[in-house]
Amino acid sequence: YDAAEAAYQRVGELPASAVAIQHKLAFCRYLTGDKQTAAQRFLALAERRPAEPAASTQSAPNAESEADAALREEALSLAALAFLDAGDGERALECADRYRVRHAEGRFVDRTERVAARVLQQRGDLAGASQRLARAAAVAEARGDRSHADDRLELALLAYREGDFAAASRRYEQLAQRADEVGARACAGRAFCAFELGDDAACAQWLTAAREHPAAVADERPALLELQSALQQRQRDWPAAIDAAATFLAEFPQHERAPALAFALGVAKARHGDFAGARVVLEALAASGRAEDPARVQHELAWACRQAGDEAAAVAAFQALLSLDTRTAPLAEPLADDARRNLAEAALAATPPDLATARPLLLAVVGDGMVEARYRLGLAELRHADRLAATEGGGEPQVAAERTALGAAREQFVTVANRAGDAPAAAQLAGEALFLAAECSRRLDEPALVVEHARALRQRFPQHERLQATRL
Repeated sequence: YDAAEAAYQRVGELPASAVAIQHKLAFCRYLTGDKQTAAQRFLALAERRPAEPAASTQSAPNAESEADAALREEALSLAALAFLDAGDGERALECADRYRVRHAEGRFVDRTERVAARVLQQRGDLAGASQRLARAAAVAEARGDRSHADDRLELALLAYREGDFAAASRRYEQLAQRADEVGARACAGRAFCAFELGDDAACAQWLTAAREHPAAVADERPALLELQSALQQRQRDWPAAIDAAATFLAEFPQHERAPALAFALGVAKARHGDFAGARVVLEALAASGRAEDPARVQHELAWACRQAGDEAAAVAAFQALLSLDTRTAPLAEPLADDARRNLAEAALAATPPDLATARPLLLAVVGDGMVEARYRLGLAELRHADRLAATEGGGEPQVAAERTALGAAREQFVTVANRAGDAPAAAQLAGEALFLAAECSRRLDEPALVVEHARALRQRFPQHERLQATRL
């Protein structure tokens, strides 16, 4: 193409062939991969003003003018395509829109509408992209061009991406009976739509149809295996889920979705009761550094280790979860809170209880489990006070430490009473917290606060089982 371009440049601006030569020069740039220069040349040609015909030779110049006009029309469509290929979506859409205005019924309207659809997809305007692509499909179909099937397949995908799974399924349905690659992809699309719509039976049916289609597409297999794994997990068919995920990893170990399937395999093994096998998979995934969500991997690993009876490894996994660099691995608060609670329980289960380690962990719980975490901390502080009271010979420092522990316990119980919701379980916990706050105040010899907590319990929870003990 470089040699061809040089030859056309040597020909120069022959008046009778000027448009054709410029068209060829632009095409040479396009075919060599210089899409930006090609786009600029195509656009310049499209905007070129036609020359006036000579007065003495009307018929031939008029015929040439029609040919030149056709080349300029094509050049505008190719400018849109070249700008898109060059990554200049704004100018690509501008050229596509210009073509639509100038050549509403033009020969290349399907091409320019596809370009517009691609740009709008890149901008996130899926509805606009669907409108432009639908027009391209209609034009192509009217001309008997097979590309309309590809357009309609993409229209179904756009509906899927918009979250309108029912509409996407209907569009795929129109193509699923085809015996070609479009039909195979449509069967796969119907399976994905059925999964999103919660129709497991239809999902399984179309998964089978996609796999057994005579024109089954090799590049669809990884996605179909992942869908199979997700479907079996949702149905809690753990052996089948394990088989699908393991098959994916055996066939596509370097696939970009392999880490997600490794996680799915570990989860399926754990749910199936193979905790040792789950641990092996999840530890390898954590060590690989390829996990999509390292926190979830560590969380599942911790529970697999615990179920396998290795509490030390479970604690290590929970600690690893909290040690993740949140700048590179976003940490979901529910997972972090669960890790904090479990590490706190492990510290409190030690002999003697490690309250210094448990305290900041329980105070850091901020999600839905915050109230229960504060209640657990209040109990731990109260039991610490009990241990101090049972120790002889400590003197005034021991008494002071006991009072400090009682005050800390009461603070947590008051927080629980103030933050608990109205659900029955929360109300039960709040009432218990008020009773224990009153008990702490009694031991601190602060009768006014005893009365305050007792009255709050009576007013808020007149049927609470601790009410009689609080009156005493």
